[in-house]
Amino acid sequence: MTRGYWSIVWVLLGALAVALANAAGLWWLGYLIGALLAIWLRPSLAGLAVLVGWGAGFTQSAISDHLSGSARVVALLAGLPASLGPALVAIALILAFLEGWLPAILVRRVLTIARRPRAAS
Repeated sequence: MTRGYWSIVWVLLGALAVALANAAGLWWLGYLIGALLAIWLRPSLAGLAVLVGWGAGFTQSAISDHLSGSARVVALLAGLPASLGPALVAIALILAFLEGWLPAILVRRVLTIARRPRAAS
């Protein structure tokens, strides 16, 4: 199997883990999942996995729970016009990508530093 195939498998597994964690109310696990995926994937793919996981939950919510109505209420509670509800969903998806990407960047930097040869003193 090629490396590209395994990348797709890791992204889908990560997305499934994020979707299940979010369904259980453990939304913060996306940070940990993004960091773990950085061991095998580029940070952008780790971010994509978390984004797809959140997107799956949003899609399910949009179908069964009227996500747009909930987003409008959240906008009103935040003191914004109700018409900005869909924009809040878009912002949430951008933040979902960052939830996976930023920890992955951190892990990649730490792994790079750990692999550097030690300088003789």
